[in-house]
Amino acid sequence: MRFLILALAACPAPMMAEGARMTLSCEVQTVCTQDGACKAAQDGREITVTPNNIDASGLGTYGVVIDGKGNETKGLSRTGPFLWQIGSYQIQTLTLTGETTALMIRQDTTPNGVVAPNAAVDFLTCEVTF
Repeated sequence: MRFLILALAACPAPMMAEGARMTLSCEVQTVCTQDGACKAAQDGREITVTPNNIDASGLGTYGVVIDGKGNETKGLSRTGPFLWQIGSYQIQTLTLTGETTALMIRQDTTPNGVVAPNAAVDFLTCEVTF
């Protein structure tokens, strides 16, 4: 993560401006459920994060596209964490955890009685480009 932050700090000002994007080519290594059950996975994910309306620290709104499906997301910095909602009950979070690692948390908050609320955590290894 320190490398990622230093890499961003070294970028020229136009790259830090709105419109610059971060692309992650990831492999899901492990998937864990909310009860701690984990299993190995081998699934690819292409993720693009594009700033829309951010302040100097990177706080604001971003567009996130995962495997061709886009959503508006809120980000706390240029490197996340990023949080977005799909529909009424699907919440997802993307957090970069190192130079080549990330976590994606997928939560279903559908009211109990319809579908039991559940979550999964995907452990990713990624190649990050700006």
